[in-house]
Amino acid sequence: MSYDQAMKHWRNHRKDRYFQQCYSPVSAIGSCNISENKFQELSQKSILKIINSAPVFPLYVHQNSTIGEWEVVSQNHLFGIKIETMESLVNFAEEYA
Repeated sequence: MSYDQAMKHWRNHRKDRYFQQCYSPVSAIGSCNISENKFQELSQKSILKIINSAPVFPLYVHQNSTIGEWEVVSQNHLFGIKIETMESLVNFAEEYA
């Protein structure tokens, strides 16, 4: 690859760096082996932390699939779940966490 081709290739990746979703290799998913009980415990603790933080609505949440923690993510997150009110957040926590 020539220098000019390399620079053109680099610029193409650079222009959408704020919107491009990057993710770990597929083989790395699930590589963190934790027990089901620990997974549930981390899930419940993290969703309670979100509820107690008095969030501004609407908010988007996402669960880390390897360790089970819920986190607040930005609106353009690929797998973010939109939550409109505190009541729907509590219902969501009861059902999924």
